[in-house]
Amino acid sequence: MSKLFNNNFLTDIYGISDIIKSNDYKLKDIGDTSKQFTANLLDIKSVSQNNKSVATGDSTVNNIVSNSKPSDSTVNNIVSNSKPSDSTVNNIVSNSQSSDSTVNRSVIASTNDMVNKSIGVPPLQVLELLRKEIENCSKCRLSASRTNVVFGDGNVFAKLMFIGEGPGADEDQAGLPFIGRAGQLLTKMIIAMGFKKEDVYIANIVKCRPPNNRNPFEDETACCISYLHKQIATINPDYIITLGSIATKYLLNTNEGISSLRGRWQSLNLPHLSDKEYQVMPTFHPAYLLRSPTKKVFVWQDLQLVMKEMGLPVK
Repeated sequence: MSKLFNNNFLTDIYGISDIIKSNDYKLKDIGDTSKQFTANLLDIKSVSQNNKSVATGDSTVNNIVSNSKPSDSTVNNIVSNSKPSDSTVNNIVSNSQSSDSTVNRSVIASTNDMVNKSIGVPPLQVLELLRKEIENCSKCRLSASRTNVVFGDGNVFAKLMFIGEGPGADEDQAGLPFIGRAGQLLTKMIIAMGFKKEDVYIANIVKCRPPNNRNPFEDETACCISYLHKQIATINPDYIITLGSIATKYLLNTNEGISSLRGRWQSLNLPHLSDKEYQVMPTFHPAYLLRSPTKKVFVWQDLQLVMKEMGLPVK
């Protein structure tokens, strides 16, 4: 049995070496994780040596990933303090004395318009406006008990996006998704695919923690799902992995169980926001894997399907 990343991957990450041996399930090396190899996997093209990471709120965009070099105007506009020229952006109310409801309506109208790629507003700017909109949100009962909104985190140009169900206690305190035990396992899953955590984008169906980590109610997800749709259309990933039954159910609007859906490609369309058909791979939630380690082999199979579709080496 080969090792991955020069340590016992099967034990350290999945803890299923005995299960895999008994089923004669063989995994081969997925290769060196050097910077050059990572660059080859992700097809990262550097914008320029002078470009700096843009830090906003809780997340930092470290590696701008694009299949083509952005124009100078696109790069320059990423800096949030630069004055936007687009009339839609100019209409955003930030320092006015308007009432909260007026400000909120202005932000909502702006983000709805700016998600449309034809306007040309940088994704980071759109996402920051969307974050502000969510921070002012009180549509459902979850807003009353939250410590922080957990908006999302990662590369705004990511080709791969992970979507979970909602924040837990650790995430609620930090305002960042997947940082607890389940998040640590998710990070290992991402690395196993050949990525770094900062190469992908991670978000949730709901942006506020449900009390006692219960599943979000249907009316709560209904209030929040439009925010996620805007995130997806703005980031515009090529592939999405849904983590668990809740994320899969509400993103795909299905009642089919996760055990049946996992490992099978699904399609997501957001016709009001994007012309793109997003490819979605449902799989089990990392928290479920912590409770049921024997299911981890199935998740690895699902991740390999995504890797193959993305053109990454699967050995």
